Amino acid sequence: KKDEIMKIFEFDYEFDVPHITPEEERATADWVNKTSRYFDDRIILEDNLKALGWYEVGVGAFSIVFANDKKSSYVLKLNKQPDPGYEQYVNLIHDHPNKYYPHISDKKLLKAGEQNFYVYLIEKLQPYGYNANSRAYYLERIIADYNCPINVIFPDGVPDFILNNNELMEALKWLRIYSRKFGFSIDIHGENIMQRENGDLVITDPYSFCRPSKITYSNREN
Repeated sequence: KKDEIMKIFEFDYEFDVPHITPEEERATADWVNKTSRYFDDRIILEDNLKALGWYEVGVGAFSIVFANDKKSSYVLKLNKQPDPGYEQYVNLIHDHPNKYYPHISDKKLLKAGEQNFYVYLIEKLQPYGYNANSRAYYLERIIADYNCPINVIFPDGVPDFILNNNELMEALKWLRIYSRKFGFSIDIHGENIMQRENGDLVITDPYSFCRPSKITYSNREN
């Protein structure tokens, strides 16, 4: 079954990307040139993706997500800059598969001009819906207090989707372990939990490299 799932992640396209000429490199100072080359090369790469049928569906701090109507089972995530938290999350998923994690390919390298860009192919998911924020809050709270009895964390009653759900608790346990091991802050909110067509909740991007490690709840939805 795992092999069948991973077949959708075959990287079945290549790019023919022109390089910047020496004359263009000498046109400005080195530091300006380095910056401009990066953005020029990224635009070239994005243009090539668009020519192959990929179109932008989301932009984050570290990445751009593209979809392709001819590849309806997955999306493409293009990193604009290194994202160590996400890279470690991919490692976690490959080491400890769980239905609450997305199916993600290995990191692939695309070279455009002078720059290296990294992409992932990710199973296509759907927005979770109106209660995404509350469920994200519950998940983050369990990770923060993982060694605390569940009925103490939720004195008014354990939410149904958590009650006796050993696979979910296992998923959260490994998120906490990798967070502590590699120094990433937990950052689970309504925008980074999604669902499959069958309704399975999926945690898409749980780590933040920049946030402080202390988790607070005062502004969270209950």
